[in-house]
Amino acid sequence: MALTNPSAPPIVTLSEDPSLVDLLTDNFLVTAGAKEKFTLTFNAAAVQYETIGFSWGANGRSFICMDSPDNSGTQFPSQTGTLEDFVQNLYDIFVSNYLLYADFDITISGSQLVITFEARNNGTDYDTIVNIDGSWDHDA
Repeated sequence: MALTNPSAPPIVTLSEDPSLVDLLTDNFLVTAGAKEKFTLTFNAAAVQYETIGFSWGANGRSFICMDSPDNSGTQFPSQTGTLEDFVQNLYDIFVSNYLLYADFDITISGSQLVITFEARNNGTDYDTIVNIDGSWDHDA
């Protein structure tokens, strides 16, 4: 890729006068990028004090499993019913979180054991690091 200036600007220009410059390049194609997409597949539920965290761009969110979660939006209940119920509760917490839902389309699929995140826009700002602390089974 080259950026060239076929004609030099005037040596002296006054601040009230425009200084026009022509620039040419041979790089006229731009790559649009791709959308970040990842899935969480659950084989077992979390237990109290285990966490899951997401980091992307300048954003980050962490969630903690509690036997009796509060209404802060950062706590999710440990398994009280089926594994499908646990994953549905986790999904509900994710879609109700403003930052996650603003940047990602979040869906639940399969036999209700898979949560998929897909960035709403292209770009590396949505490259996500998922940190899961605990003994619960999952595939990320």
